[in-house]
Amino acid sequence: MAIIRNNAFFDASGSIGDITFRNVNGRIIVSRKITHTNSNTPKQRACRNSFGQMSKLAKSLKLIINAGFDPIENGSKYNHFYKANAALADFISRNNIKDCDNLPVCMLYNVLADEAFTGQVLSARGNMDARSEFVIDAEGQVSGLLSLSRAFKAGDSITAGIALLVDVHRRLMETVVLQTYALAPPDIEGLTSPNQFLINKKNWEALNACALSPLQGAIRGVVITAIVDGPPDRAGRPNRSTAYFSLPATGQKK
Repeated sequence: MAIIRNNAFFDASGSIGDITFRNVNGRIIVSRKITHTNSNTPKQRACRNSFGQMSKLAKSLKLIINAGFDPIENGSKYNHFYKANAALADFISRNNIKDCDNLPVCMLYNVLADEAFTGQVLSARGNMDARSEFVIDAEGQVSGLLSLSRAFKAGDSITAGIALLVDVHRRLMETVVLQTYALAPPDIEGLTSPNQFLINKKNWEALNACALSPLQGAIRGVVITAIVDGPPDRAGRPNRSTAYFSLPATGQKK
C-alpha cells in the first residue's frame, strides 16, 4: 500500500488493472486488489492466530493502551500498540500461543513468565524511559521502585496499570484497573535519588490490587506497569514515558 500526498493528478477512486485508488480524507491510497485464496498453510494459520491474540489482548488492555499510547499517522492507539509490540506478536506466531479460556491477560502473564521470551511488552511509548520493579504482598498491597530517564518533577503523574487474574467461585476471570498518583513538591524533596521514586504503602496506600479489583476472589496472577506523564510541552504535545509490563514479585506483609 502507498499514499500519494500530492494528489493534483488524482481526484477520483477506482481501479486500473489490479491497482485500486481510494480517496481517504483528501489523500489517495494506492493498493493492489485483494484476492482470496483457499491456502491454509501452517505459517498462515500462525499469523492469523497471532493477529487474533493481539487483537483480544488489546481489547482487554484498552484502559492501559488509552493511557499509554497516542494514535500514529494513519492509525489508532491500538495500531500503535501492535506496532510497538511486534516482538510479542512474533513470539505468539512462532510458538502458536493461544489465550487461556478467552483470557488474554492470562496469555500475557504466561508469555512474561516464559524464559524463552526475551523481548519486552510495551504498555506505553513516549519521549523518556520508565523502568519499574514491583512487589505485591499477601493483602494485595503493591510497592516498588520506579526509575525514570530524567529527574522526577513536581507535576509529574504516575499511572499504575494492573491486570488481574482472579479466581471467582473456581472460575478464572480477568480485570484491568488504573490508579494515578500526582507528585507534589514534598514527594520530590523526599527523593533519595532524583530519578527514582520509591512506591510503598506510606505514600501510595491506594495502590492495592485487592481493594481496586471489582472482582471478589483470590488473585491468581498479576501483570503490572507504571507510566509517567509530565506536563505537556509548550506546543501542547504529551510528555510521556515509554513503559513496560512486568510480573511483580510476591512478598509478605511487613
